[in-house]
Amino acid sequence: MSTSRGITADRQIAALKPTASRYERAVAGARGLCLIVYPTGTKTFVLRYVAVGGERRRLPLGRTHLCRSLGTGRRSDAIRQARLVAADFERALRGDPRALLKRPQIACEAPNGDLTLNAAHAAPKPPEKTLRDLLTIFLDDPVKARGDKVRMIYNHTIPIVGEVLGMDTPLRSIDREACRRLMDMLRWLPTNSKKRFPKMTAVQASEMAKAKKLTSTLGYAAINSYLKCLSALMNFAVNEGYIDRNPAKGLRVVDPRHRRDRRLPFSNDQLRAIFNAPLYRGCVDDEYGYADVGSARPRRARFWVPLIALFSGMRMNEICQLDVADIRRLDGVDCFIVTGRSHGGTDDKKVKTSTSERFIPIHPRLTELGFLDFVGERRRSGSVKLFPELPLSTTGYYSDPFSKWLETSHTLQRIIEMPQSPYVEIALRLLSPTSLAWEQPTYCREVAARLRSDGEHDLAAQLDQAAHKPQPWLGGSAAV
Repeated sequence: MSTSRGITADRQIAALKPTASRYERAVAGARGLCLIVYPTGTKTFVLRYVAVGGERRRLPLGRTHLCRSLGTGRRSDAIRQARLVAADFERALRGDPRALLKRPQIACEAPNGDLTLNAAHAAPKPPEKTLRDLLTIFLDDPVKARGDKVRMIYNHTIPIVGEVLGMDTPLRSIDREACRRLMDMLRWLPTNSKKRFPKMTAVQASEMAKAKKLTSTLGYAAINSYLKCLSALMNFAVNEGYIDRNPAKGLRVVDPRHRRDRRLPFSNDQLRAIFNAPLYRGCVDDEYGYADVGSARPRRARFWVPLIALFSGMRMNEICQLDVADIRRLDGVDCFIVTGRSHGGTDDKKVKTSTSERFIPIHPRLTELGFLDFVGERRRSGSVKLFPELPLSTTGYYSDPFSKWLETSHTLQRIIEMPQSPYVEIALRLLSPTSLAWEQPTYCREVAARLRSDGEHDLAAQLDQAAHKPQPWLGGSAAV
């Protein structure tokens, strides 16, 4: 660590570059105030003083940014504020014990004229924030609006986290070891533990599951979601200056499954099973009799939402929240308009990001099935929503109730158990627009043969055809 002549101008601060080791630069005209430059590029103002009893101490004025530590929004304001802090500190050194009373972060350990602390005039130190306090501040932070679903997630996950860390534990007392204890508890926590074991705490349920070697425990994604929520809270605490570092940073469990095997697409046979169900061929009704063969052919959300998803690729909530006015003709083409603006005078629609707003042409197959006729009927009836029978959930999404029905429907329950060829994913990659399947025909034929043995005949035929696709710049065929 080294020191040099004092800093007198803003440009000198900006010109300081990080080196392999940290170094200091004194601030001219402010006794004890200096700037530390770390190898990472972080620049921190530090106040050096002698406390009661002669102990030499230093007080960091900011661990990340000067503007953040001094409560300002811009760097130029922070520089001016730093000069005022230095001036007040100089007054205290010259014998004015009240000079630092308006700066509680310094006044609690401010030196007097003899470089010793005058405790009689020290401001009381504010109480440390707890995990409970942090959750309230985080959710009510006006800087970033947090929706009902986010609030529900954090209000559910953090109390379970608090059973290990303690909701009333000071944030500075939560260390990496405590976060690892939380991770170990989550690894054995049974699914739906509150419903299955209502008389047990999460910690007790986890210990019981570990002792009995239960297999119905949280999955890797669920465990990481708890750790992600905790890490987000701790990042917020660091940014607000409550703690110096995030003890949960980078903490997660590794899913041993290969990434491509975690969520496989539906096979052709599975899609046939879905769209050949009684709901699409004739059922009793689309309420409780949707899975029973009958003469009714209802045309409501349960019929159209899966079909729209199949032929448009839209997200489920984007489909479920559609207004009738969102079906428009643009330049002679009928389109879905995906937008967060509602036409019913309410604020009930959501999009994932601002770039999610778009228009999607309606597939001709949907038109053949009568979708535009269905839209016309809704428009003539004066309905605002395209699917008025779908309720808005407490989380603010129309898709939540529909998703629960779809996951528990008889059709999906049957196809979930249908085996899917492990070569489906390989074939889909080979058939992607950016793939050059015709450059590796032997490999394509091997994959196609295995697909046929697994019953995926349509996909195998598509792969055979792609393997013999003519080369666009040569006009020939792939080598055999």
